[in-house]
Amino acid sequence: MDKSEFERLLIASYPDVKLSSNDSGACTWVRVLISERAFAVQITVGEGIGVFEVDRSGPQDFMGHDVVFPELKQVFDFFAE
Repeated sequence: MDKSEFERLLIASYPDVKLSSNDSGACTWVRVLISERAFAVQITVGEGIGVFEVDRSGPQDFMGHDVVFPELKQVFDFFAE
């Protein structure tokens, strides 16, 4: 899965989502805001999708992925929890 496919499916599932992205070496980082929840998503083609839920009450600091998923449906299920 690449960034454009992820973003297209994310917007289709969450029409009010706010997102921004940047490429970093072999992966792409996507910052996602759904309602009041924020996530950092790392997409690495062939390796899966890492997801970190951002604690918006303090300084933003990436502490590692909460979980890595092989499939997009699992990412969306995580967003819905």
